[in-house]
Amino acid sequence: MIHEPYLARSKSPLERLPTEIIQEIFLRCLEVNLPRASLHVARSLSDPVIYSWLIRLAFSVAKADPESDEEDREPFITRHFLPPHAIVGYVKPPEMVALRTQILGCRWCTLPVIRSCQVKFLSHVSRHIRQEIQISPDDGHLFTSSTVKGAFENLNPYRRTVDGKCETADLTLRANKLFKPFTSGSDFTIGIWFNLGIVAIDTAQDVEFLGNKYFELPYCRETVLPRKLLGPPWTEDKFEFLELLSTKAICDKDKEYYRATRTIQRVIRDRDFPTFLRLLSFYILIEGNKSPVPFPTRNSVFKTALRFAEAYDDPFVRVLVEDRWDHIDPEDFRLKEQLLCAVSADYPPF
Repeated sequence: MIHEPYLARSKSPLERLPTEIIQEIFLRCLEVNLPRASLHVARSLSDPVIYSWLIRLAFSVAKADPESDEEDREPFITRHFLPPHAIVGYVKPPEMVALRTQILGCRWCTLPVIRSCQVKFLSHVSRHIRQEIQISPDDGHLFTSSTVKGAFENLNPYRRTVDGKCETADLTLRANKLFKPFTSGSDFTIGIWFNLGIVAIDTAQDVEFLGNKYFELPYCRETVLPRKLLGPPWTEDKFEFLELLSTKAICDKDKEYYRATRTIQRVIRDRDFPTFLRLLSFYILIEGNKSPVPFPTRNSVFKTALRFAEAYDDPFVRVLVEDRWDHIDPEDFRLKEQLLCAVSADYPPF
C-alpha cells in the first residue's frame, strides 16, 4: 500500500512571528494557555526569564497590613525586580486570583522556579526596606542578598511549623528610622520567614511609618491549590511544594473536604504508606477559613482503610485509629467497633 507523502501543516500567522514578538504578545496579554496553541508557540515561550517574570508579577505582594486586601506595589515593583507594564501586562486585583490559580496549574510552575523567585524577591525586599529604615549595625549583615541565597541552599532549618503555621520568625532584626541612632530600643522589628518567603515589619506604637510593612512570595490568598500536587507520582519536590502551598492556597471549598479525601483514599488504595504518613503531617486551607486545619480524615477515609486492609493490624488502619480517632463521627458506633476489631486479635482472618 502506497501512502501519500506527509504534508506539513502550514504555520499560523502567530507562529510565523519572530520568537521575541511571540514572547511580547504573551507578556502583554498574559494568556497563560497560549503555549498550548501549538508546539512551536510553546517552544517560543519556554524561557525561564518569562516564567520568573510571571511568578513575580502574580505572586509578589507588598502592603501595609497582612490582613488587608489593599496593595500598593508600585513603589516596590521596580525595574530591578520586574519590567514595567509596557512590557509585562497590568492585571487588576480581582483578576489576579484567577491568574495565580492558572499559573500554579501550569507544568512549568515547579518548586525550583518558585524558590528561585523567592531568593530574588527577598533580596529585593532587603534592598527596598533600606530606603525607608535602617537596620541595626549588629543585624544588617544577616539580611543581604548573599545570606538569603545561603539560606535557600538548605531550607530544612526554616521549615518548622506549629499547627500548620510558622509563628516564630526564622530571623528577627532591629531597625530604626533613617539617621536615628540606636541608643535605646528600636522603632521596628523585622521578621523573616525564608521558607514561606515572608518579611513582616512590626512598628512600635509611638512610631509612624508610611511604607509597606508586609512582603510575601508566593502570595496565594483565594488561590486554588493545583490538582497536580494532589496525586502521583509523589516526589520529594512535590511534597515540599505541597507543604509550601497547602497553608496558603485553598484545597477545598467546604468541610466535605472532597479533594483532600480523594487524595488520601487513593494513597490508601495504592498502599503507599510513606506518602500516607506524609500527607497526615500536612495542614490544608479551606475556603473562607484563615487558619489551616490538619489534613482531613473523614469517616470515608477510615472505611477505605478497612476495605483495603491486607492483614490483621494493617498499618493504615493502625495509624488512623491511634492518631485520628477523634476525627470519626461520634455517632458512628459501628465504624468504631470495626476499627477496634481490625487492630485487635479478634479481627477475622483474611
